Amino acid sequence: MACSHPLGSFSYLSTCTFTCEEGYERLASSSATLQCGASGQWNDSQPQCVVDFSCSEGYLLKGAITLTCTSAAEWSEEIPHCEAVQCPSPVVPLGGQVSCEAPSHPWGTVCNFSCDEGYDHQGAPNMQCSRSGEWSADTHLPAQPHLSLH
Repeated sequence: MACSHPLGSFSYLSTCTFTCEEGYERLASSSATLQCGASGQWNDSQPQCVVDFSCSEGYLLKGAITLTCTSAAEWSEEIPHCEAVQCPSPVVPLGGQVSCEAPSHPWGTVCNFSCDEGYDHQGAPNMQCSRSGEWSADTHLPAQPHLSLH
């Protein structure tokens, strides 16, 4: 906090500017600079510095994204954690097979489709687990029976 007092310590027209230490951000709901008005009241509530959490690529944040240190020196929310992005188990298409690179399905995993004998594949030849935990292709597309004309 840095203050200036043109008419006296913490009196009318005194201004205070608040900055947060490294690793903290000011809540956007309040102003960084407060001024003491003619009534002896500050023109805004005192700003708060909060901690923002984020996760590395391939991980999802579970819990509150922002935490505030309260006046009781405690965090306002439970400390969040990061969980690896996982896609659900792929549905095996009718008349086909799905083979994946890994038994679990973390972000980036590729699964390939193949068809049983007598079936032709419809749609993409494979699918990939995206950063959001969704497959890039639809596994519900059934393989089509292979018809041969004699």
